[in-house]
Amino acid sequence: VGDETKTREQLIAEVEDLRRECASIQAGERIHEEVLSMRSSEDIVKVVAVMWREMVELGIETPGTSIIFVEEGTDWFPTYMAMDNPHRHGIDWTSPQLSEVDERVAVLLPTGGFETSQSRERLLEVWREKRTESFVDNFSISDFIEFLGLKGDCEGLLEGLGGEWTVTNVPFAHGTVGYREREFVEEHAAVVGELARALSLGYVRYLDIREAEEQTRQANRERAAERVRAEAMTMRSGDELRNVVAVMFREMADLDESLLECSITFVNEDEDRIAEYSACENPRKYGVFWSHPDLVEMDNEIVVGVGSHVISEREDDYLERWKKGDVWSFELIGETYWRAAKKLYGMEFFHPRFPEKWNVTVLPFSQGSVSLNVPEFSEESVAIAREFTEALSLGYTRFLDFRRVEEAQQQLIDELEEELQTAREKQMALMPKGAPKAEGVHLAGRCVPANHVGGDFFQYFPREGGGFSVCMADVTGHAMEAAIPVVMFDGVLESQMAMGVGLEELFERLNDLLCTKLDERTFVCFAMGEFDTERGLLRLANGGIPYPLHFHRNSGKIVELEVEAYPLGVRSGVDYPVIEVQLEPGDRVVFCSDGLAEAENVEGEIFGFERTADVVRRGCVDGLSAEGLIERLFEAVRDFSGETPQGDDMTCVVLQVEG
Repeated sequence: VGDETKTREQLIAEVEDLRRECASIQAGERIHEEVLSMRSSEDIVKVVAVMWREMVELGIETPGTSIIFVEEGTDWFPTYMAMDNPHRHGIDWTSPQLSEVDERVAVLLPTGGFETSQSRERLLEVWREKRTESFVDNFSISDFIEFLGLKGDCEGLLEGLGGEWTVTNVPFAHGTVGYREREFVEEHAAVVGELARALSLGYVRYLDIREAEEQTRQANRERAAERVRAEAMTMRSGDELRNVVAVMFREMADLDESLLECSITFVNEDEDRIAEYSACENPRKYGVFWSHPDLVEMDNEIVVGVGSHVISEREDDYLERWKKGDVWSFELIGETYWRAAKKLYGMEFFHPRFPEKWNVTVLPFSQGSVSLNVPEFSEESVAIAREFTEALSLGYTRFLDFRRVEEAQQQLIDELEEELQTAREKQMALMPKGAPKAEGVHLAGRCVPANHVGGDFFQYFPREGGGFSVCMADVTGHAMEAAIPVVMFDGVLESQMAMGVGLEELFERLNDLLCTKLDERTFVCFAMGEFDTERGLLRLANGGIPYPLHFHRNSGKIVELEVEAYPLGVRSGVDYPVIEVQLEPGDRVVFCSDGLAEAENVEGEIFGFERTADVVRRGCVDGLSAEGLIERLFEAVRDFSGETPQGDDMTCVVLQVEG
């Protein structure tokens, strides 16, 4: 009986061994199938993900697996780490290195990665000796969370991951597979070794695909250089140089994935200055933000740094080499580079793809040089950059020609701006310096031209025997087209007012004079009110100005003071009627030019007379002063218009009876 029992146990063990062997074979086949489905070098990530998934399915309780591919003769050891997808646990992340493969698996891409406790030399030693290594290590959950930028409740994802682990590294033909277990299990290491054979095949296929992709990049090289040439040929301003260096970096990075940074230096010996434009990968991808205006974000992928300085002695070596015209290179220490970046842009940042030191290759051209920051000097990179440099040189020569024209145009613009500013000062001089002092009455006015100069103005005139007149004018047209008639009309008005004529006669005289002085397309909208302070009586005439608004304090209502007549200068011999309005204490009369009511918003809707009247009424009810009421109205128009440019002059005058 004992022998039979032993035989049965042996059979069960053999069956279990066979089951595990079959499962391992099937897992290897699934990895192999994933290898065969690879269509680009990026698909190696999917193979890594399947590797970890199959390890877990075979009973290896590991939170993740690190696969390090060894490329001898280089300083680049691409490391991939497959792990449980944080999204399964409602956790997001900020690290761009962590890539979601599917709902279950995420893979940390080889960009410098999460540091292991193993040195590079030790890794090579283990790999070359083809021996499995196992050692004890502590896993820091806090460092892991910080590195990946995990966002959310990480308890479900990282539960039980802290503390002491046994790390096992299993070598295969092209690298090592590393994984963590609480205790070393020899059978698991053997299983991983079997799976690594399929993984090795995947890496061989990866190398083949990468070679094919390199051939494709070679075929695209001329087209890439042509795109740089086209961008350089479109330059019309200094700002567009940023676009050129961004395109150059993008095209070169597509052809040479090792490119870290691309810079263009322009030497202006006439002005004794050097300008530099440097493009690199966008630091925002790594959670780094900045506010310095000289570091410009071109898109999600590329930033361009811009700098300019006077040539100093430190450039002597550069200038000497540049004038010789030969390509040269030098080694740059990362610490020096990042210290300079912090000084320039005030940004603490270390790019994970940048090694501790790297090569800078400089290719001179007639107006400056192109610099490449790459891990190691490469003749291929130089050949690509030389084609781009030739394209850039041609485009920059055209740019210099355009800049000379641009500078001449700017000089003309500056002269015109100066003339317009002088004209504006003269127009503003037409406005009253202050309101006349009259007992029981308060006056305020404001004019905001749409351009430097415009066609609106207002004025106050004291009257003999007490009282005063207030007027508003709006000449057709804008800017200089309206400014000249405004100055002429102001002179005519001053002379007529000095003669002391009445309101009816004043309008008739002004109209007849303007009909002879102005061309048929120009006329003047004009309104004037004479206010008798003793009687509180306002006499009003109006030729084309929007109806003034009369606020009655007793009723709280707004009434339009309607007076119909042609604008001045349209037709001679026109009569201009005058109306009389009795004003009570607390009443207000508000004159508004059409520029306020006709202000538009981004949808093309106008502010409108109803909205104007409503703002005025509410401001009066609130007890605002004359100045406060004007500010309320202009603020309402600004809020309504938003970013829409002002289309017409805006003028407002308020007459307020105190009490």
